[in-house]
Amino acid sequence: MVTTSAEESLTQRGEPRTAKQRRHHQAVELGETVGRDLPWIWDAPAETVQDVFVRVTPSIQTIGGNIPTRATYLVAAWTSFLLLVASIIWIWATLTYLPIEDRRDRIDWLPLPGVLVIVLGFVYFGGRAILAAAIRRRVNRLSGLTDVACLAALQVVEARRVAAREHTPSRSSRDARRMGAAPSPQPYGVSATGAVELVVGWMRFLSAGDARVAESATGVDAESSAYVVRVSAGELPVGVEAMRELAGTVSVTGRRALYFSTAGYTDEANEFAGRAKIALFQFAPCEGTLSGADGDGEALLSTGH
Repeated sequence: MVTTSAEESLTQRGEPRTAKQRRHHQAVELGETVGRDLPWIWDAPAETVQDVFVRVTPSIQTIGGNIPTRATYLVAAWTSFLLLVASIIWIWATLTYLPIEDRRDRIDWLPLPGVLVIVLGFVYFGGRAILAAAIRRRVNRLSGLTDVACLAALQVVEARRVAAREHTPSRSSRDARRMGAAPSPQPYGVSATGAVELVVGWMRFLSAGDARVAESATGVDAESSAYVVRVSAGELPVGVEAMRELAGTVSVTGRRALYFSTAGYTDEANEFAGRAKIALFQFAPCEGTLSGADGDGEALLSTGH
């Protein structure tokens, strides 16, 4: 989607002087804004590119101008055609009511329809060619600006990812309790792996001092001597099937089940969790907040039991 020429032009960030430079500058600013505002930076590369493209495209026409339509061309063509018809009718009507001997004096009128036919042909065929060329130029311009904006957005997203990987969470001094302070906000968001590590921090906050990331073969994301935990950092609420899977794991291990989600839970999942005594939590990595999503979760959050 993003061409090499667009990548090269992106480096030209001097003060814009021409209309072309101003459009380029606006496309870069649009892309950087989209990159900064992209809510989820850990999607697969293809999904990230598609998301950026969808968010950039609606604003590109504002920068590059609308694609010409056939409206102006059709008005000119029909105007020429109506002039042709009107001139023929006028000549015919005039000559009809003139005496025969006076018609010879109006013979110079007869080439007028022919001239109008030539004009009509030029408007019709020449106008179509001009319109097609204008559309091609505008489409190419919009495509180039889209490439520039997408590249700028992807560069900002990659910078956010780098900053997130290098970010070292610090312990917040607020709400200190049990095994230490609550994990601090993660201003750059978290990856799927980062979400599990963040939940481990919350587990230790909830008194599970030996909490750790679980091995892949265990079927859970995190665990301690007292708890087994599943973590969902997706955009959709957790469904009841995930609850059933966790309940099955609990029946084997004999430990208490916790579920942490960023998007909440469906009604069916919440109902099943209540019957299975699964404590539900909802957490927001960027804000650094944790809340109980059912009675067991609220009780564990408030009392540690």
